[in-house]
Amino acid sequence: MSRLKALDIVLLPSEDIIDLAIDLNQSFKNRTISLSKKTAMPHISLAMAVIKEDNEKQIVQEFQEIKNSLPDIELVVDHLFEYKSDSGDVVGFGIKKNKELQDLHLESIKLLKKFHCITELGNKNIFQNSNNIISTTPADWVLGFIDNHSADNFDPHITLGYGSIELNSPLHFKTKSLCLYHLGPHCTCHTKIF
Repeated sequence: MSRLKALDIVLLPSEDIIDLAIDLNQSFKNRTISLSKKTAMPHISLAMAVIKEDNEKQIVQEFQEIKNSLPDIELVVDHLFEYKSDSGDVVGFGIKKNKELQDLHLESIKLLKKFHCITELGNKNIFQNSNNIISTTPADWVLGFIDNHSADNFDPHITLGYGSIELNSPLHFKTKSLCLYHLGPHCTCHTKIF
């Protein structure tokens, strides 16, 4: 039987936004989510799904086609993202939606939806390096992403962690860094697949 994996198609922000996100995360007292460039890269999730490992090669091939045709996308952090989880209040940078971002999100959803295994996880470990401990919130988030967090419900953001911040002015950046990751604890980008 093929192993199940939690995958995420993501846009990585510009290097200055990545550095700012990591610096803010490291200032939080609660470091349950610990951002880094190695195993918890700050990112904007475009599509999440649970897939069978046997399908990974096909997903990568189709993903490459999307990645190769991607132009630079101009994005703006224009609000704070806040989410209540089992472990506390999560904060992040809210990204203003635009046509290019929404279209890329829908294309990413279309790809992963074909391979998404809607299943009862039981005690199956779908996250990389999670020591077989599965928090309900991340598993529910991944399993429900396509139905609950896509299309009109897409809320693009960069998760910073458990803390509080202020946003005094919008942050503008460009990116075309589209990546495919195996998710780690707390839906972090743990292992880059492509």
